[in-house]
Amino acid sequence: HRALAPRAHYGVEQCEAGEMRLGAWSLLARAAYLALMFAPLVLCSPLALLSDVWRCALLRLLVRTLGRCGPCATKLGQWASTRPDVFPRSFCSALAQLHEGVRTHSFEETARTLLCEFGAPVQSLFLSLSERPIGSGCIAQVHEGVLFDGTRVAVKVLHPDATRSCMLDLALIRHAVRLLEAVAPLFLRGVRWLALRGAAEEFEAFMLLQLDLTVEAANLNRFARNFREAPVVFRRSGLGGEDTCLEFPAPVSGLVSRRVLVETLSEGHSLSGLLGAGGGEHSGQHGGQHNGQHSGEEALDEERRRRLPRAGVGA
Repeated sequence: HRALAPRAHYGVEQCEAGEMRLGAWSLLARAAYLALMFAPLVLCSPLALLSDVWRCALLRLLVRTLGRCGPCATKLGQWASTRPDVFPRSFCSALAQLHEGVRTHSFEETARTLLCEFGAPVQSLFLSLSERPIGSGCIAQVHEGVLFDGTRVAVKVLHPDATRSCMLDLALIRHAVRLLEAVAPLFLRGVRWLALRGAAEEFEAFMLLQLDLTVEAANLNRFARNFREAPVVFRRSGLGGEDTCLEFPAPVSGLVSRRVLVETLSEGHSLSGLLGAGGGEHSGQHGGQHNGQHSGEEALDEERRRRLPRAGVGA
């Protein structure tokens, strides 16, 4: 394949024209949309006091609402699903659905993004590229492709509206926090000790990193270096297979940009699956062979679990 400089020509600057322009009308429109989406949930919330049936129905409505409100809302729901120490387990189990079945965008949008980022059509970049994604998350989706040298790759592409939606929501969160800090102390004591602004800033930094796939590429390279120095071996339980070292997909040089990450395609397992804790974000985002989960077919013994944090992964 040819290594192309990202955003080199074809008027790439025009591809994102207006993407970051967040005027007052855009913020108001987004706020009105979110209010409209959450209104049924707020209005029906008292029904949760009536019975478990209503509580389950409202949880399903919450999951659908969060999934339709964009990456920020989905990420917050995914985070909440991992905190049974904070929320009821039934609540966490319901929100765990946000890790899977996320919407996808069209192949035409993927092709357009590749053209904008690398200045060349799909046919010039890949020998083949699947039109149907093998997995999707709230920020990006993944297609399976083959380079001209025969290397199988995973092509991760941001959703077209992910950046703008996140920017609008993060701006609204900032305004909401400022309003709460100004008004809430008049009615509630101790609000300032909640450090709402710090939490909002931390969430914003996290989301901005998620929107830049060059950061993920750098992390993959870092993981590869760390695990070469301290390899972790896991075994196939009950399958009679040989022990295998953990390895990570490698970014393809020249095919990495803020909105696209091309990496080698390899059979994988989510960390939570290896630790016997069920599914995770990556199984929803990448699915299939790129980073799928094999339902406990492989597991780490206790000693190997303890070695993961020392090798550079917070288990």
